[in-house]
Amino acid sequence: MSAPSRPRASGIGRVLVAVYGVLAIAALGRSTFQIIDRFDEAPIAFSLSAVAAVVYVLATIALAAGWDRLAWVTVSFELAGVLLVGALSVFAPRCSASTR
Repeated sequence: MSAPSRPRASGIGRVLVAVYGVLAIAALGRSTFQIIDRFDEAPIAFSLSAVAAVVYVLATIALAAGWDRLAWVTVSFELAGVLLVGALSVFAPRCSASTR
């Protein structure tokens, strides 16, 4: 068994945790407002926004606690989601044009 990794208490690790913390707070606030105020306008987009908020919160906790496996999973999931949504907006712009 490998030794548990230590939390990111200094240096670039601390900056990474702070950045993810800000992203988590922003995404959580934005998605909460969108779901409460205008969910009927774009339920899929606002649901994806809420999923992103949960992923950011989990990533922040995992990075701060030194849970490397969960941190890698959440950051990889985030990257895959960004790439998927970006690819869909490029290759299927008609779907994303309806929200403009």
